[in-house]
Amino acid sequence: MNSKVKMRLLLTVSMVAGVFVSAAPSQAYESRLAYSACTQDWGSTYSFFGGGNDLPANTLILSCPITDITSLSHPSMTAVNFHYDDNSNVYSVTAFRCVFYYNSAGGTCGDAVNSGGAFTGTSGYYVPNTPASFATQWNNGAHFATLGVYLPPKTGAGVRSAAKGYYMAN
Repeated sequence: MNSKVKMRLLLTVSMVAGVFVSAAPSQAYESRLAYSACTQDWGSTYSFFGGGNDLPANTLILSCPITDITSLSHPSMTAVNFHYDDNSNVYSVTAFRCVFYYNSAGGTCGDAVNSGGAFTGTSGYYVPNTPASFATQWNNGAHFATLGVYLPPKTGAGVRSAAKGYYMAN
């Protein structure tokens, strides 16, 4: 074997080996936050107690921050799941994605998903990135993302519906 062939063979083997040695698997990132990350946006003072709505007659509105870091930016999220205890057989626990515009006043929210009025129990659901007009805003990495939640009033027996937490992943 002449030296040119040996050199080509050596370079080819080195390049192929370099690709395999330096190749890294793609990584998925996730974040889980408890109800305590959420803040009360509307309702009487001290209505948000232990993750639940302590109001006997009104819905409690929560704002839950979305993790937005380089490895888990909100535009790259393929899943936003919300987990809850629904103790109302009349009203629903509801969640929806929202953004606040970075360059102007206001913001917008996407489609809501809810537990259904007759459902009671512990569950969770995927919060959609729809409609398409909202998805365009959500996918703008400059906007500030949040999760909006409506918790129904506590039952006549004083049992609260409650947020448990939420999960985000790309």
